[in-house]
Amino acid sequence: MWSSRDLTLYGKINMVKSLALSKLTFVATVLPIPKEFITRVNKQIVGFAWSQKNPKIKRTTMIGDRKKGGLGMPDFEVINNAR
Repeated sequence: MWSSRDLTLYGKINMVKSLALSKLTFVATVLPIPKEFITRVNKQIVGFAWSQKNPKIKRTTMIGDRKKGGLGMPDFEVINNAR
């Protein structure tokens, strides 16, 4: 549903953080999450951010801190391992 909206890259990352990952991290606190699922979630996040097109920025740069030139995109593997 959110893919059809005309959001900026920062707006899409903010949507992922506030709507999608909050629900996934809640479930991940109770259930073990398989590695394949984590990989699929990260691919879906990147696909949503770039509207299912090829990324124009390296993933490590997108995950990086905004103060250091990154985009502040969440990495579900890091979030899952932090619990």
